[in-house]
Amino acid sequence: MRALRAWGLKNDWLTTSKSTPTCASRLADGSLFRLSSGTVWAALGGGDNCEVCGDLILETQPQYEIREGKHAYAHVVCFSIWLVEAKILDASAE
Repeated sequence: MRALRAWGLKNDWLTTSKSTPTCASRLADGSLFRLSSGTVWAALGGGDNCEVCGDLILETQPQYEIREGKHAYAHVVCFSIWLVEAKILDASAE
C-alpha cells in the first residue's frame, strides 16, 4: 500500500490501468513474452518505449529494464501488471 501511494496510485490501479487488458491478451497470444523471474534493473527512463503500453518512458520517469532472453523496457506500473498477468496465465495453465 505504501509503495502504491508513493507512486500516486490508488489501491485499484491494477484493475483500472489501460495496460491490464492489453497485457493479458498479448501474453495469451504470444506477442508479449512471459516473465520468468521478475528480476529487473531500475533506472530513470532513457527515451525507450514501454513494452506493455507502447508509450514513451520519459527521462523523468522510473523504468524497469527486463533481461530475460529478450531485452525490454517498461514503466513501473506496466511491469507490475505484466508480472501479475504472467503469473495468472501460468497458474491457469497448470
